[in-house]
Amino acid sequence: MPFIVLDSVGEFVSLRDATPNGVLIVGGEESEIELSADDMANHLDIIMKTRISVVIDISLLSDDAQAEWVTTLLTAMMKLPPALHQPYLVVIDEVQRFARQSKSSKSRDAIERVAKQGRKRGVTLLVATQRVSDVSKSLTTQTRNHLYGRVTDAVDRKRVREELGLTSAMATSLQHFANGEFLARGPAVGETLRKIRIAEPRSGKLGNDHLIAKLRDPITLLADAVAALRERLMEKTAASHPLGEQPAGDDEAFDRLSNEAAPRGHRDFDLGRQELELLEALAAVGRRGIERASLALMVHSTERRTSFQSALTCLLAAGMAALGAGSRVRISPEGQTVAGNGARIRSVPERLAVLKVAHGRNESRVFACLAAARPGMLDLAAIQDRTGLGPRQAKTALKQLRRDGWLAETRGKVQLSRALLRLMAF
Repeated sequence: MPFIVLDSVGEFVSLRDATPNGVLIVGGEESEIELSADDMANHLDIIMKTRISVVIDISLLSDDAQAEWVTTLLTAMMKLPPALHQPYLVVIDEVQRFARQSKSSKSRDAIERVAKQGRKRGVTLLVATQRVSDVSKSLTTQTRNHLYGRVTDAVDRKRVREELGLTSAMATSLQHFANGEFLARGPAVGETLRKIRIAEPRSGKLGNDHLIAKLRDPITLLADAVAALRERLMEKTAASHPLGEQPAGDDEAFDRLSNEAAPRGHRDFDLGRQELELLEALAAVGRRGIERASLALMVHSTERRTSFQSALTCLLAAGMAALGAGSRVRISPEGQTVAGNGARIRSVPERLAVLKVAHGRNESRVFACLAAARPGMLDLAAIQDRTGLGPRQAKTALKQLRRDGWLAETRGKVQLSRALLRLMAF
């Protein structure tokens, strides 16, 4: 079942390594696409249609901004038309922050509404907390399945005792539970209270046959879903900032497109350094185009950096680049003309050689080590053994290469990223 996690603690990014199709990360340091809460709500139809899983990292935001994300997203999900209803698991950790027993709030109202009415729309709500006594009773009474692990606080144990009808001795025993041990009751585990041990994540059945049938529908490739979202955002940005109607102080990327008098193909565009670099990189690739992630590496950037996204949006709005299938970008004839007016276009191997030289000695050794090991993956110990680097040196080099988009990590092991491997294949 696809899921959406509202991650207020910044601990769910690793889920992308545990699913076959990956997970779209929105927000936080690992963000793959920049979306506001309103953006997500306005483009939620793409998420539903493609059935991708999403982790929304709101951990770096203020408490008010986090609550606004929760309210906006859940409200949008509840307003979706029936044609877009899909089986989705919505996960909210530390739910007491958004649905407090002692304080009414918009986020509490939104969560309680999903708990009451979400099932008929295919939405299954999973909430977690370490302070059950702080959570809205209206919310907990609407949840059908309850799992209680180790509870050390006396006030929390009293709340659990009241909700489950435990004896005093049973409630006291909760403070001695081991990791993974829970008292459980509900349709998913049986109405009789029982002690269980969680071995691996599992989900119960949904109550609507027509929604269960949708679980058999194919899930769109993550890259295609991200491409659809980016294209929608770029169309929206270009439409809201037409050439010649730029307000004073507007985004710099669009200010550079202010010469509206000349017809298309004859404007004197004042392109910035990043736009020119992108054009040269696209010219080096040719008309077949290249994936965005690899294009970003060619200009010493990453796909999720705002400067790269702004420059690419500028080229698309100017008609110098075009979106191809999937997440590919290709240069247009107009862009080819502009790129050809400059110095000789460096080839992809030449650009890659420059990027390698820009790294330090330790980064170069780690890169060479991983290049020799491909397509295999190496852990930190193996990298240290093969490069002769100490733990701190190896970790620092890996951190830099990861920040530059050169590495992919899965369960503690790393390999060269697919974006980099595509460049190396030229």
